[in-house]
Amino acid sequence: MRGASVETKRKRLTLILISLIATTMIMRTILFFYPDTDLIIGGFEVHHLFVGIIILALSAPPLIALGDCCKWMDVAAMAFGAGMSLVLDELVLLIVTDGSNAAYYLPGSYIGAVVSIVLFSIYILLLMRTTDSNN
Repeated sequence: MRGASVETKRKRLTLILISLIATTMIMRTILFFYPDTDLIIGGFEVHHLFVGIIILALSAPPLIALGDCCKWMDVAAMAFGAGMSLVLDELVLLIVTDGSNAAYYLPGSYIGAVVSIVLFSIYILLLMRTTDSNN
């Protein structure tokens, strides 16, 4: 984040991490209690992969370009974490299963989601460490 202080960088990375984990937990919990819940718009099923990509496309550019311009960058960081959560969760589902609603509840989908979220969380933690060591 160009122009941002070390504290701001750590805060934004923390917000991304919290949002990533919280979104995954909330989404998986809702879909556990309400299986076969699909978002249908105009007769088309909108998977959370697509929603995640849109959120990433809207939240990443301000984080990259605007640095520490305003408090709205905290919102962009949280949106980025939520979007990444949606993308990683569905990406793993499509790789390790047939992508059906039933497959979402298979062990491979759960394990894949946990592994992808843990790996991305480690990445964020390494960035935090790098941020600290650069100052």
